[in-house]
Amino acid sequence: MKQDDKDFMELNRPHYTTLVMAGFVQNLTYDIKERWLNIIRENYATNYLCCLHCGADIAAMIKYIYTQYDMEPVIIPEPIKKKQTKKK
Repeated sequence: MKQDDKDFMELNRPHYTTLVMAGFVQNLTYDIKERWLNIIRENYATNYLCCLHCGADIAAMIKYIYTQYDMEPVIIPEPIKKKQTKKK
């Protein structure tokens, strides 16, 4: 997944949290829903279908994308080792 997609996912995580904890979502623009759908199709399921006007489909999409996203392994970069100089 591209870094800008990861940033988008983290920025919009409160929608997922609200959906899981309170059972609803609000203030979702069409652009957000469309971007989630594109991320799913690029990274998880190329043939994923979702009606972006159906509340039940949108809720299922949000749960699906964050479940998949949270299962991705976290890559921790290796620390840079300093070269040791030989003493004369």
